[in-house]
This record gives sequence, structure tokens and C-alpha cells, in this order.
Amino acid sequence: SSQQFFRRTRKPDTVASWDALATTTAKPTPNTDLARAGRQLCDSTPTNTWLESFRNSPREGVNAVKEHLMSDQVLSHVSKNIGTSDLILCADFPPEQTTLANVLMALVGGLARDCGKDRACLFVRDFVLAQLVGKDVNELWVVDKPIERLASLLQGQGMSPAEPRLLWDSGRTTLEASYCVGFYSDKKLLGSSVGETVEIAQEMAARDALRRWYGLELNRAPLSFGRQGGELAGEAKRLAVETSTP
Repeated sequence: SSQQFFRRTRKPDTVASWDALATTTAKPTPNTDLARAGRQLCDSTPTNTWLESFRNSPREGVNAVKEHLMSDQVLSHVSKNIGTSDLILCADFPPEQTTLANVLMALVGGLARDCGKDRACLFVRDFVLAQLVGKDVNELWVVDKPIERLASLLQGQGMSPAEPRLLWDSGRTTLEASYCVGFYSDKKLLGSSVGETVEIAQEMAARDALRRWYGLELNRAPLSFGRQGGELAGEAKRLAVETSTP
């Protein structure tokens, strides 16, 4: 064998080193603590500053976006595409989604420990938050009872109740009937949408009004990355410190 040939041709001290290396059993340390630290960082204020783009949305909407980003499906996708699946030492092969997600969070924890939290937050922004590009946030957070929620928002702002109006309809007596309904308050159009029935059109119009209210329009500005995202993060961090100061 190659080891026997090595014994015959090398010096005794080298053979001893080979024996020591051959009998040494690698004992990789688990990354549980680093993974826990990475998740804590992602739940902390510095990382959340890049969700400042959703600052007009209620907390439940922001939490729905965070849950999507922190799901094993998204984290494992990021982890696999940066090559961790070829480096993981684990019992399951190919690595499961949970394993890939934990490894990614361990990388975040390791970056925070060795390079500082700012660098770790940049990593999260560039690889995790970037998964929102091309995504419709309204599909990640589905509002229950939109008409009732719209009425509650208007009441809380002291505005007149929303009034649905039929803007136009087409093909009432056909299988392709279409109705367009708009919600008005104080003679101002809040939102409008089309539906197969008046009831569906009303619900969709209420959802459109909520999207406009929360700043989640389909044509909204994209998330801030690069230098603009860094400036936004610094400003949000400063505001958080000022708010927490008694």
C-alpha cells in the first residue's frame, strides 16, 4: 500500500508523523452556538433596519416578511447557492434544508464574532434580504377581512367611512362579467379593482386601498441596497438609539 511504501522510503521521524496523522480522528465542533448567535443577530435591530422600506406597514406585515426570509426554504436556498453543501460534515446527505439553514446562520454568527456585527449585517443584506428582489410583498402577507381593516384604519384617522362605488361593469349577463369597484372617503379615491362579481371587486378594491395606505403598491420603489441601503441602516440605527434613550 501507499502507507507501506511511505514507511520504506522516508525517515523514521517522518513515519512517526504519518502514524500520528493516520490515527488522529477529526472531531469537528458543532456550530449550534454560532447558528444561535446568527439568528439572534437577524432578529435584532441592526438587521431589521433594511426592512425600513416597509416602515408604513403594520408590525404583522413586517413579521410576515421576516418569517419568509428566515424560513428554512429561503435560508437553505441561499446556503446551497454559496456552496456550503460541499463543505458540510453531517449524517444526512444531501444535507436537509434545516441543516443548510443552520450552517448559513452559523456563518452569520461567525462573521459577527470575527469581523463585527456591521459586516455580518452586510452579509445578511446582500444574500438574505436580496431574496425579496422580484417578490410581491403582498403575496407574503395576506390581510384577513380587508374591508373591515380599511374601515378601522379610517376610523382611527378620523376620516369618513369608506364608500364603495361601482365605477363600471361589462357583460353582466354573460359568463365573462366584469365589475370595477372603487372605495371613496371624503370624495377621495382610496383604491379600486376589478372582479367577476361585485363582492369580489369590493374585496380586491379594499386590498388595493390597503396597499396604497401601507406603501406596498405594485409599482413601489425597490429595496435600497448598496450605499443608499447603508445610509438608511445608519439613520434607522440612530433613530432607534434616540427612541430607546430615556
